[in-house]
Amino acid sequence: MSPAGIGHPEVADLWGVIDAAVDDYSPQLPLAMRQLARSELRHAHEELTQGHGEAAVTEARAIAAATNMPAAHLLLAAALFEIHQPLSALAALFALEQNQSEFAEGDFIQGLIFYALDRRAEARSVLQRAVQRKPDLMPGWKLLMQMSLEEENRNAAFLVFQEALRYSMRYPRLLSLQSCLRHKPVFPRMVTMLQGKAQPSAGGGSATPGYADLVRIPA
Repeated sequence: MSPAGIGHPEVADLWGVIDAAVDDYSPQLPLAMRQLARSELRHAHEELTQGHGEAAVTEARAIAAATNMPAAHLLLAAALFEIHQPLSALAALFALEQNQSEFAEGDFIQGLIFYALDRRAEARSVLQRAVQRKPDLMPGWKLLMQMSLEEENRNAAFLVFQEALRYSMRYPRLLSLQSCLRHKPVFPRMVTMLQGKAQPSAGGGSATPGYADLVRIPA
C-alpha cells in the first residue's frame, strides 16, 4: 500500500494533540513565545488540512528550528508523511522520543503513520503504548476502536472502550467514545450506571454497582 496521507478525520484530531503539547512539553518557554508558536503551528496545521503539505513542512521546520518545541516536531513529522516521506517522518519521531520520556503524542502520530501505511500491528502497538502513557489521549482510544471496527471485530472495539472506561472517572470526556459503540445494546446501561443514574433499589439504596463490577459487564 502506498502512502495515502493521514486523512482529514485524523488530521482534525491532530490539532488537539499538538495544541496540548505546546504547554505540556514546553512550560519553560515564556508565555508570549508559546502563544506565538501556537498561532504559527495552527497556521501550518491549516495548510496541512488543506492539502498544502510542502508549505506545512516548511513552516513546521522553521518553528522547530527556532524553538525546538516538541509540538513543532510532531507537526513536522505529520507533514513529512503527508508529502510521502514516511521514513523521514518516523525518523523525526524516533529522534524526538530519545529526548522525551513517555512521549504519548509522539506514539500517537507514529500510530497514525503506521495505520495509514496499513501496518496495523505496529499501529496498534504504539497506540496502546500512547494511551497507557496518557490515558486521556482521546484520539488514541478513538483510532484503536476504529481499527477494530474496520476489521469488523466489534468485540475488540468494545474491549478497548471498557479499558477507556477505567480511566473515565478521572477523565469524563472519554465517555464521548460512546458514539463508536451504538450497536452494543448493553452500552447505554453501562454509561447510565457509570454516571450514577441507575434507579434506586427497593430498599432505598443505590442500584449502581461498584466500579470494578461495571467494567466487567459482559459484551
